[in-house]
Amino acid sequence: MSEIMWCGSISHNGITGLGRPKDFLCHKLGHQLGAKFDEAHGATLSAVWGSWARYVYHLDEARFANYGRKVWNMDEENDEKTAVEAIEKTEEFFRSLHMPTCLGDMKMGVQPDEVLKEMAGKATAGDTMKVGAFQKMGAFQKMGEKELYEIYKKANHR
Repeated sequence: MSEIMWCGSISHNGITGLGRPKDFLCHKLGHQLGAKFDEAHGATLSAVWGSWARYVYHLDEARFANYGRKVWNMDEENDEKTAVEAIEKTEEFFRSLHMPTCLGDMKMGVQPDEVLKEMAGKATAGDTMKVGAFQKMGAFQKMGEKELYEIYKKANHR
């Protein structure tokens, strides 16, 4: 238990960014799912991670490709192909742990469109604030209600 607590502390103190800004948009998406449906935070993260990654990878293909090469030992030279394959391999890994990779895999199941819009609205305080790590700086960008809704829609399947 102490090691898990220590990992949790380390994960939020900036060390895991390794000198680069991080994007916690996926956490914001997961928090809304957990709040509305009482789902475990780890499950909500794995359920939306792939949809989030597919929505944003094009903003920094090299970053996702680097992830694929370093974590999944990929040797494809094309950054876009590597980025897409890295996302797929991560979802395969989640499945190997019996974690959900979409909303349909969770006890809450696929949701009607109005629920997705409601969660996107709550996450952005009625679209009055943008969420995410930072403005577009060669990586990710802050997003509003419309973008969060699109990510939820991508994750809303079986």
